[in-house]
Amino acid sequence: MNGVLKSWAVPKGIPLDKGEARLAMEVEDHPIEYGSFEGIIPPGNYGAGPVQLWDRGKYEAADVDPAKALRKGKLSFILHGKKLKGHWTLVRTRREDVTRDSWLLIKTGENVPSRPADEMDRSVLSGKTLGELSESRQVWKSLRRSSTAPTSFKAHIRRLVARKRGRA
Repeated sequence: MNGVLKSWAVPKGIPLDKGEARLAMEVEDHPIEYGSFEGIIPPGNYGAGPVQLWDRGKYEAADVDPAKALRKGKLSFILHGKKLKGHWTLVRTRREDVTRDSWLLIKTGENVPSRPADEMDRSVLSGKTLGELSESRQVWKSLRRSSTAPTSFKAHIRRLVARKRGRA
């Protein structure tokens, strides 16, 4: 959406049964390139550790204006992934005790058909488990200058645009 991967952490896993809801914590937007990365985010960087492409596919916004729906706090979408297919809804909650927006991810369509547990633990890209990926030599090159001088993805894009226009 708007040139970035909108992102939520779902600590207890994605709900698979109709009506089931799980906590989803909004996290920073990710660059589009992150959607094809599998490997290690080095220590000292946000999200450090192994990264697995658990699923891959397309999404379809169920709302006429998904950006507006997101701002209002209720976004419905349909996933067309290799593992996940179906309809879900994100609903923003109001919690005073958190600094980031917390949401509920609700399975609003039919149940997701069950798959073998081994298949659900493996990457759709490499077929590796998260544990196997922890041995990876592929390391993410962050857009941040360093862990002591973080910069947002939006700030990085502004710098690139300014350079292109000869202002930086």
